[in-house]
Amino acid sequence: YANISSAGTYSNCSSSGCPNSSQMGWYVDLDKAKKVTAKATIDKDRVYFSIYEPSSPSTPCTTGTAFLHAYDSKCGGVMTNFPVNLGKGVAGEVVLSGGRLYIGISGDANKSLASKDNLITLKSEAKASSAAVQLESWKENY
Repeated sequence: YANISSAGTYSNCSSSGCPNSSQMGWYVDLDKAKKVTAKATIDKDRVYFSIYEPSSPSTPCTTGTAFLHAYDSKCGGVMTNFPVNLGKGVAGEVVLSGGRLYIGISGDANKSLASKDNLITLKSEAKASSAAVQLESWKENY
């Protein structure tokens, strides 16, 4: 950690790996008009984002798709087995409880995932990185 005099902007951050000593963090560019739909959730070595991808411009009245993305909390790398297609609609915040992830979705959940109505349950595969201090919160600067 370093003391900073101002919040900075994304230009002060890395988009390709771990930030160096002159950078303040990392960011990810989203493609295909994707949008983050809820606040981030941190779990040991990863941070989760609920992301919505609108349907094709040729079918504007069709509901888009919700995805769960997971990134390495320190360097921003994409975690293995992500993103996960959650189904049609907009996903809410990821809630972590008892080693499981709970995500509500406004539409139909992906049938291949464990779900009850529009509540999806996934097993957390986050790993502690030894006895080192773990991140317990996340701050987004807009």
